Amino acid sequence: MRVVQFLIGSYGGAERFFVRLCTALQARGVEQLLLINDHPALVADVRAAGLHHEIFAPSRFGGLVDRRRVARSCRRFRADVVIAWMNRAARRLPRGGHVNIGRLGGYYPVKNYRRCDYLIGNTPGIVAEAIAQGWPSDRIRMISNFTEPITDTAAAEDDFGIEPGIPVLCALGRFDPWKGFDTLIEALARVEGAVLLLAGQGEGEAHLRDLAQRCGVADRVRFLGWLDDRAALFRRADLCVVPSHHEPLGNVILEAWSAGCPVVAAASEGPSWLIESGRTGMLVPPADVGALADALKAALAAPEVRRKWADEGRRRWECQFTVDCICAGYVDFLGEIDGVPS
Repeated sequence: MRVVQFLIGSYGGAERFFVRLCTALQARGVEQLLLINDHPALVADVRAAGLHHEIFAPSRFGGLVDRRRVARSCRRFRADVVIAWMNRAARRLPRGGHVNIGRLGGYYPVKNYRRCDYLIGNTPGIVAEAIAQGWPSDRIRMISNFTEPITDTAAAEDDFGIEPGIPVLCALGRFDPWKGFDTLIEALARVEGAVLLLAGQGEGEAHLRDLAQRCGVADRVRFLGWLDDRAALFRRADLCVVPSHHEPLGNVILEAWSAGCPVVAAASEGPSWLIESGRTGMLVPPADVGALADALKAALAAPEVRRKWADEGRRRWECQFTVDCICAGYVDFLGEIDGVPS
């Protein structure tokens, strides 16, 4: 089967997973052509992975990608299936002698996927929302994300300059308002003595630094920048905190589980599906500083509870969110729809 993977994006979690999935599918014998925009980080990672690709730079008229150019690339590649990642690619899908699939990693309007024959949603909630908008239930499949195992924690000796015995929280992601890092910093002010390792980047960093100063915790928040190697972070942390007000899935939860790090999360969309509160982690109401602070203090005071959450989370990751599990879902689905062109 010959698959075109089509993405027009910046570079965040979805784009990183795009590269990881395409790499994993290539290793499993799926012949692919990646059609991508010219974001430098995306291009660099695709090239480093050795993936066959074409780059679409914006046209001189300001358009992102012309559908006719995509169609020509699909014809030259003799595509059986074209997978469009998110709205901008889905709106530029060509029709032809191939099957069109839209891959949804968020709660998007299905009107943007009118040129698709099938959809893939990465959580049950996203699938249910698409069906509620009128998408046929027999033409959508739930296939989630995977994370690579973060298991080499014994060799990750970085203690981040924190003395033994000091409670450590970690959080990761882009510094966007809906990630809830402001809620976490305000909650930290109520958790005596704890240190927060905050790994990420984004335009909101200045606001978060200022908030830490105003809350009196600037000396207890370490801004680490973006980390690709997270083994040391999860090894040093007593808890991984995911405070997002809105989170369609929550890849950070899967990464923490794979590393054996317990999780406290806001009960937004994805974390509410992933976490069974009290068993595989703890859920608190989104944007509730008091509830988050109380949950963190209770968890930090109960190491046996944290160990249980970490063990149960690791088991769920092993059963449902490894690269083998997710790639098998894609390969099976592509095999089922092969030969049913638009």
